[in-house]
Amino acid sequence: MATSKQLTVRGFAALVCLWAAMAAHGNPTPARIEVGGVAFESEIVVRGTKLQLNGAAVRSRAAVFKVWAGGLYLPRKASTLNEVLTQPGVKRWHVVLLREVEGNEMGKQFTGAIGKNASRSEFVALIPTIARMGEIFSQKKRLSTGESFTLEWLPNEEINLYFNNKLATAEPFTDKVLFTVLMRMYLGDPPLDASLKAKLLGIPEAAVSPYNN
Repeated sequence: MATSKQLTVRGFAALVCLWAAMAAHGNPTPARIEVGGVAFESEIVVRGTKLQLNGAAVRSRAAVFKVWAGGLYLPRKASTLNEVLTQPGVKRWHVVLLREVEGNEMGKQFTGAIGKNASRSEFVALIPTIARMGEIFSQKKRLSTGESFTLEWLPNEEINLYFNNKLATAEPFTDKVLFTVLMRMYLGDPPLDASLKAKLLGIPEAAVSPYNN
């Protein structure tokens, strides 16, 4: 027969378990969303600000070769390019490679796409940044499968570039139109990839104009 002391210990243990279950139910661990075999946290904290995953998608070439998986993190949900650009706060674009890519080639593709999505005046203003970003990418001989790069936009309109969650350069990018052009590339009309845009914004793909370049 259990003593009163044993019953008290058991009762206390049961109460602790109940509290733990209630806490877990009221504060569930943020879920992950997996695309292309890459898991993106549904919520992250950047510089003290909680960001949520607006959407994640895979970028493919020739509808066959999966190149990378990207996730867009914002302070609050957005379903249009304008909502992404106009909401204040920290924003983050995180890309994980799904196949090995030469750093120089990645830099050319990335900076080339920026040029295609900038107006003439924006492109002229961005020339030093495009050259600098291309140089930084080219210094990475290759980006292997599973490696990542991240662009972090700050409220003072600075952008930090990371490789594998480490700053690629201590000097941030300060062009005010850089983030706008980058987001226009993926979320504009027409976008680089219609399926990618739909998934990043959480809208039907049928509602997205196909890329016509």
